[in-house]
Amino acid sequence: MSGNYGGKMINVNGISKKLLVDLAKAATDVYQGSGGSIPIYRVYPSTVYKEVNGVKLGLFNDKKGKLVIIFRGTNGSSEWISNFKFFFDSFYGAKVEHGFLEGFNNVKDFIEDYILEENNKTMIHTVHVVGHS
Repeated sequence: MSGNYGGKMINVNGISKKLLVDLAKAATDVYQGSGGSIPIYRVYPSTVYKEVNGVKLGLFNDKKGKLVIIFRGTNGSSEWISNFKFFFDSFYGAKVEHGFLEGFNNVKDFIEDYILEENNKTMIHTVHVVGHS
């Protein structure tokens, strides 16, 4: 399966449409308890929600080797400022938006430790990272 995004083809071979939809729903679930009008799907009911260095995350381990890390979208003035840093930086051979990279760097050590800790409980073989702003 592939799609067109901003004039560029995106190839998602090996990922089912159901998984893509579930991940999109999970990206809205990270807003739970925000009091907003965003629908909550509870696609991964055992997701643990944390705030790390001002970045809100959802963390789901299916105990079968799949880990989902969900970034919550913009929340607060400092994150809005990051949104306007929309130039791209290189990140492991990919181009990512500078503001996102700033947020990621705030949680990178936490995520690495979390993956290692979860991998000690259940061998992690797949990690999906999702979010939106």
